[in-house]
Amino acid sequence: MSLPWDYSICKGAFVLTSHSCLGKAEVNGHCNACNDLGKNETLKRIIVRYTNGVYETTQLVYHSIAGLINVVRRKMSTIDGLRLHRLNDVRKIVGHEGVIDVHKQMLLALSTQCIPCIDHVLQVAFNHGRGIHSTLELIKKAAEGTYHPKNFDE
Repeated sequence: MSLPWDYSICKGAFVLTSHSCLGKAEVNGHCNACNDLGKNETLKRIIVRYTNGVYETTQLVYHSIAGLINVVRRKMSTIDGLRLHRLNDVRKIVGHEGVIDVHKQMLLALSTQCIPCIDHVLQVAFNHGRGIHSTLELIKKAAEGTYHPKNFDE
C-alpha cells in the first residue's frame, strides 16, 4: 500500500510529512497538506491499532510477542472453562442416569409383581412426601408381604 506521507524521527518525536508538503507553515505550524493527514482514514486506523493494539481476530503473524502471549492465555482460559463445563455436564448426566435407573426399577417392580392394593401403597408414599427411593422400598416390602398400608379405621 502506498501511503501519502513520509515519516521521520526528530528529537525523539515521530513526525509525518505529506508528499505534497510545500514546507510553508499555515495552520498550527503545519501546511494544509500535512494538516489534512489527520483526516486520512488509513492513518486513523493505524493510530487506533497503535493505541488499542492488534485485534484478537487478526492473523497471528501481525501480533507482537506480548500480544501472542495474551492470545494464548485467553485461549487457554477458554479451553479450561470448556473442559470444566464438559466435566460438569458429564457429572450431571451420570446423576440423571442414576435417577433414571431408580425409575426403571420402580416401573419394573410395579409391572412384574402382583401387589395387592398398590394404589394405597403409592397414595401413602405420596401423602408422606417420600422420594423415589423410599417409595421403591415400600413397593418391595408390599410385594414381599411385609408392608400393609393401614388407615385410622383399621
